[in-house]
Amino acid sequence: MNVKKILITNFEIKQFSGSEINVISIAECFQKKGYEIYIASLDFGKPLYDEINSKGYHFINILKDNYDFNSLNFEIVWSQHPFLLEWLIFEKRINTKKVIISSLSPFEAFESLPEFAKDMNLIIANSLETKKQLEKEGFKNIQLFENSAYKKFFENPKNVKKLKTIAIISNHVPQEVIEAKKILENKKYVVDIYGLAGKKVLINEDVLKKYDLVISIGKTVQFCMALKIPIYVYDRFGGPGYISNKNIDLCREYNFSGRMFEKKSPINLVNDILQNFENSLQNLDYLYNYALNFFCFEDNFEKILNMVLNDKKLVDLEVIYLKCSNKRYNQIFPKFYRYSFNNGYEAGKQEVLKKITKELELYKNDNAILRNELKKVEKENLKYIQQINELNLRLEQLNLRLEQIYNSRTWRYTKIFRKNK
Repeated sequence: MNVKKILITNFEIKQFSGSEINVISIAECFQKKGYEIYIASLDFGKPLYDEINSKGYHFINILKDNYDFNSLNFEIVWSQHPFLLEWLIFEKRINTKKVIISSLSPFEAFESLPEFAKDMNLIIANSLETKKQLEKEGFKNIQLFENSAYKKFFENPKNVKKLKTIAIISNHVPQEVIEAKKILENKKYVVDIYGLAGKKVLINEDVLKKYDLVISIGKTVQFCMALKIPIYVYDRFGGPGYISNKNIDLCREYNFSGRMFEKKSPINLVNDILQNFENSLQNLDYLYNYALNFFCFEDNFEKILNMVLNDKKLVDLEVIYLKCSNKRYNQIFPKFYRYSFNNGYEAGKQEVLKKITKELELYKNDNAILRNELKKVEKENLKYIQQINELNLRLEQLNLRLEQIYNSRTWRYTKIFRKNK
């Protein structure tokens, strides 16, 4: 029996980050449908790899393994971080007729789509914000594939009544949240951090159910909605705080990232969290039903898969290769990605670091020049201010002299002569 093969690409499989968790979720759904799973990445490592290395997947480190992709026929390639797909097409000549290409952010270089993405079966975006940006870049027929919660999350939600325990889930906890944590702990609340600066575990329903409140962004928001756990959306970009029926559509457009909302001081965060917790409980049923309608992972996965399988279009990678291979290094494949493939992952990172350091030095030089110019302007400004002050003083003296004239006897006695004149 010829088992269908699916290839999923992602920059790395190491951390419990959004894109990496997405790979796990997609792989599990395909495996349940009988597909043989291949995952290609630049780097595999702890802690995430330990979670999934026993699932029967084929892991391909494309920097270390001289893997013969050309000997395999993939039913579907699902590409996250599209520059990996470019390398697989032009360097490894992969075989497939169905390609899903994904963009998980409108801002990250890793998520930029190559021009040939228009020739793929499906372009998917993780949010309306990403979709709008891709449309500005000329891409069309983009489908949303938003962060979602698994069906099992909806089956046994928690019944939260009082606030005692709080989880902060983030790989980039802002300083104001760290300070807010200290204040909350002084008030006898239990506050735990999960992520690069805290506990490094896979976030699932069992972990989340330990808490009465979660402070986070991204896919954790949908998880909490499905579990009826109050969610406070706040991270490095700021955030709206508690999700409600009034702000959910705007928050959803920006992938529950906290963008488009203000940042708060530690004490304002604490006050908002404590004062509005009771009100947040009133929104849990609404958010649960909203998530059930829009954020069920299996349902959303099924829609995307059906779109691709029912699409009669077959991707011709040979045509793409011939059309783009001569110009791709200048227009498609960023230089530091090429360096990474040619010299290894760590060397690639060092090259990027050198580039950033060089740019930083340029910024420092520009900053020094601007500061010198500013000093000159400030010096000129002080001179003008001094002149203005001198003129104002002279004006006051003249006004005082004029007032003295008006009040003098001479001025009063000569009034009749001035009138007749």
